[in-house]
Amino acid sequence: MQNLANQYRLVYSLQAPDDGKLHQIKVDAFQVVNDRRHEFKVRVRKGWRF
Repeated sequence: MQNLANQYRLVYSLQAPDDGKLHQIKVDAFQVVNDRRHEFKVRVRKGWRF
């Protein structure tokens, strides 16, 4: 249940060719507290296809 409660969706548009190839993405999730960076583990897709 906790896993489902903290989901986010990022949406953006770009000009990518309709080539059927996998276009990779990278997602970094972190929080800065007292000038220290705390990393979060996230589950993401490796990329998307057009």
